[in-house]
Amino acid sequence: MSDACEGSAVEVLPAAVTAAVPHRRERLPQWLGLKIDADGRLDDLRVAVIGNGSVGLAIALAMSRLQVGGLLLADHGRFKMASLLTHDISPRDAALAHQKALYAAKTCRQISPRTPVRAYAGSVQSMPMDALVGCDLVVLATDNVAAEVDVGKRCLRQRKPLYHASVHGETLTAQVRVYRNADAAGACPACSLNRAEIESLNAAAQYKCDGSGVATPTGPAAAVPTRSVSSLCSLAADLAVIEVLKHVLELGPKRGDYVLEYAGYTNKTTVTTLAPRKGACICDHDTVWLPARPPRRLGACSPWELATAAGFPSDLRGVSFAVDQLVFAQAGVCACGMRRRIGRFLAPGARGPEDCSVCRKPVYSDGFFSHRPVASEYLKDAVHRPLQELGAVDPQCVLVAANERAALFTDRADGGATDP
Repeated sequence: MSDACEGSAVEVLPAAVTAAVPHRRERLPQWLGLKIDADGRLDDLRVAVIGNGSVGLAIALAMSRLQVGGLLLADHGRFKMASLLTHDISPRDAALAHQKALYAAKTCRQISPRTPVRAYAGSVQSMPMDALVGCDLVVLATDNVAAEVDVGKRCLRQRKPLYHASVHGETLTAQVRVYRNADAAGACPACSLNRAEIESLNAAAQYKCDGSGVATPTGPAAAVPTRSVSSLCSLAADLAVIEVLKHVLELGPKRGDYVLEYAGYTNKTTVTTLAPRKGACICDHDTVWLPARPPRRLGACSPWELATAAGFPSDLRGVSFAVDQLVFAQAGVCACGMRRRIGRFLAPGARGPEDCSVCRKPVYSDGFFSHRPVASEYLKDAVHRPLQELGAVDPQCVLVAANERAALFTDRADGGATDP
């Protein structure tokens, strides 16, 4: 199994099928109270599964057996021999240290060749802004607080339901937290963090010297392995899939944000309503990223053109722009220490388009003068130039934001965008 490039999303092609693949309806029951077309809903359902370890892998495989309309699988990790104790993999797979996301994607494709599957072999924090565009809901299965907060932010911004499946091995507890994200008043994963957890999260953040933001945490604090038994992991996965099915097929009572918990020691299952939005939450609950379709190819559009297409004032007062994972480098420095103007979108720490006129050495972006997002006043007259002339040769997505409103322009072909 060949690896995907770290941090890249790849489309996984179906394997050769030697026998006819059965359709889900051969085993789907006639659910009590079902009033809609289950086949149609599942055909249209596109799910993102973030974290493809002991719990997430089981969720992904269950979704493929439901033959959903599409899957996005994301995980930066690889299997270890210890993974054999909790993951549904063979000893050979563990020994080969496969990328979890790619392995899960290929296995899902084998189970359901008709389901399009994309694999992202990188941290969720490094995923493109538009990674979840086209997904109807997100299932989260990680042991990483930073990843949970990041996914919570993404789902809040795009108003996508989030299902967070987890286990507590020491107490034989399986839990599913459901965040509807219908509006700004609902809870998010960060709302439940206490002061110590927030301080720990901030302490773990590594700020990049190039001004591009926060680096992905590494080391033991960033990736704590699940200490549980495989049966508890599979139980949490099954509970999450059932809650997704109930939501998608409109089965059972309607609920807001809640926690479903099974306690193994007492054999009790409880459902608890989650408290609404916490006033001191570290996440922005108000700004909504509305998917938008650019007037033409993104690279040919100017920042001003995108902003006005999204309905922002033509003077661009208070408007900011974020282009892919690029920074806008106002200036840079060279070997002789002179600061030179760049005025381009570049990868963090990248070389500018021109060398220093004095020492003839490359000019690299200076973190102090690099911005992401970049306010319109820093762009100056460049707001009227096409992005491709400003260094963003083939941008995949652009976020235009102001006053708790944002438009996410994308050239993605898998849907989700609407006319501004």
